[in-house]
Amino acid sequence: MPRVCKKQKTSLLRLQLLTICISYACATQHDISTDASIPLSCIAQWNISSATLHKVAYMWTHEHKVTNWNFKPMPNVADMQFENSTCACMEYDTVVKVPKSFVDFIPARVTETHVYKQVCANSNKLIERVRFSKILFINSFTINMQSTINNEYQRADFSATSDMPLPWFTHPLKQIIYSHVKKSMLEYMHLLADSLCTEF
Repeated sequence: MPRVCKKQKTSLLRLQLLTICISYACATQHDISTDASIPLSCIAQWNISSATLHKVAYMWTHEHKVTNWNFKPMPNVADMQFENSTCACMEYDTVVKVPKSFVDFIPARVTETHVYKQVCANSNKLIERVRFSKILFINSFTINMQSTINNEYQRADFSATSDMPLPWFTHPLKQIIYSHVKKSMLEYMHLLADSLCTEF
């Protein structure tokens, strides 16, 4: 067996560490990310009932439509479940607002989409994964979100990320698209926070 000198071992170790660092950077960098800390008007806990999540979904569409609603509890979601959490999944059809800059590509101000959502929560922590599909040009993308209720300071803290592959001809509008989605994510966070202190 050929001997590997100390200098070669050091070089190999540096190369491995560099590969790990590059992989980690690529894995944790997202197209869109946003955080929010939203004040609450009550002592709150998460409610992931069908009625509550349907109302939030409806409000998120700006009261357009939510059709083919299908909600069911899930015994577990392996990569989302945590201590004392319950999980559910739901899917539905709705519309999403189209940015004004897209009028050259899409004549309508809204376009239809299918939403598939998985959510796990206990009294103060929530994790969601929302996948939008059948979107014109983009096809599909996913939003991952976490939230924690802090009743001591009466606030809900949110963090969300999304990766959105875009076709080449939309790249000049990339920042407009990302800004539009980020604004929508923040709006959704506020709707979820409002649901904590509102009787639906």
